[in-house]
Amino acid sequence: MPYHRPGMRQWCFTTAWGGALHMSGETWNSAGVDAALRQLGREVAEFLQSEDMTGAVSARVIDAPELPVFSFHEEEVFPAASLYKLAVMMAFCREVDHGVLEPSALVDLSPADRAQGPTGLAILEDTVRISWRDLVRLMMSISDNAAAESVLRKVGTSRVHETLRLMGATRTEIRPTPPSGNGAPASFDDEGRDRYLMPDPVQYDPLSVSSTTASDLVTLLCAIWQDRAASAEQCAFMRQVLSQQAWGHRFAEAFSYPGVTVAAKTGSFGSLSHEAGVVSHPGEKSIAVAVLTRSVRRERQIPLSNKVVGQIARHCVRNYRQFL
Repeated sequence: MPYHRPGMRQWCFTTAWGGALHMSGETWNSAGVDAALRQLGREVAEFLQSEDMTGAVSARVIDAPELPVFSFHEEEVFPAASLYKLAVMMAFCREVDHGVLEPSALVDLSPADRAQGPTGLAILEDTVRISWRDLVRLMMSISDNAAAESVLRKVGTSRVHETLRLMGATRTEIRPTPPSGNGAPASFDDEGRDRYLMPDPVQYDPLSVSSTTASDLVTLLCAIWQDRAASAEQCAFMRQVLSQQAWGHRFAEAFSYPGVTVAAKTGSFGSLSHEAGVVSHPGEKSIAVAVLTRSVRRERQIPLSNKVVGQIARHCVRNYRQFL
């Protein structure tokens, strides 16, 4: 099946439920679309299996309801890691719209008030004065845990859950992070058993920590890009913030060629490597993609996991560009 590239002729497809997509005067029947998405599902499964990973993927062309959604275990619940911050940002913006929060208001955060983390406010020694909206930028752009905890405390978990339900993200839950009582296991215990393959600590239990699904993440992204998540002004703010992510791996590495833009959020914890975002090409509809993955072994660094997440996202986008 040919891939669309600039300068190539565009094709017309028929969706799985029979609706024709009129792009160039030619029509592909539903079997062609279904075959392309089935092949994409096989490729996703192969990518994950090749690196001893499991995962869930959802992808959707924004503002193209006639195109089917790509789904691969999209309703499987995963620990969200830092992807919960997407929902917190959305709830914050809705509170701004309602006049409950003034985004430019300043807040003082002392070291004692700040959550632990490897970047941002957590590593500073002195009290920081910063605006609420800049805390949101830090929370999203560098995944600042201290900023995220402060914003979540201000907005409140109930408001975040209310926002999720209004957006139709019914399987996403925001929960306090449990203590890391089990710690990082050594490679082998005294009996020679591989402790990386032992039962998971509570931090990997989606019923004990913040959790989400690939489908819910794509639902939230589409709401932001369609100005349904909040006011048009606040949705524009969210799109801008997502485009400022500092990390250059996963989606950013997979879409590093000229003419493409990526607005996304990563989520990482131990063996979990996630990303959810929107990929845009000039003159085409944007594509929302969520990739949630987990490696079988719980090393601190999982070889190639970042690359696999990016490869999956790129294949999803490449397959959909045939239809645009």
